[in-house]
Amino acid sequence: MAFNIINRYTVVTLNTQNKLAEEKDINFVFAFKDDITEWDISSWDLNTIVANLLNNTFKAVLNNNDRYVGLEFKNHNNNKMIIVSNNGSKISKKQKTKIFDQGYSTKGSGRGYGLQKI
Repeated sequence: MAFNIINRYTVVTLNTQNKLAEEKDINFVFAFKDDITEWDISSWDLNTIVANLLNNTFKAVLNNNDRYVGLEFKNHNNNKMIIVSNNGSKISKKQKTKIFDQGYSTKGSGRGYGLQKI
C-alpha cells in the first residue's frame, strides 16, 4: 500500500480502521483520487471525519453476511469529496436532512460530533 499522497496521521487512522474491518469481517477498500495533503483541512479534523464516517458505516453493515465498505477521496470541480459506500441499511430521508447538524445522532444524546465538521 503506497501512502505518498496522505499524511502520517491519516495512515494511522486508515490502518486502525482497516484492522477493525478485518476483525468484523468487513471487506474495506479505499482509494485516493486526489492529493489530500493539499486539502485545506487540519489533520485532526480530517481524521475525525474519516473515523466517524467509517465507524458509522461499519455498524451499518454488521447485519449482512457479505460486508462491504468503500472509502474514496477525490476532487470534483474543485470540490473536495469523501465518498463512503456500503451495502448496509440505509438512512431515512428525515435523517439525511439532519446528519450534518451539530449534536445530531441516531445513537442517543451526547453524541454526534463528527459530521458537522464537513
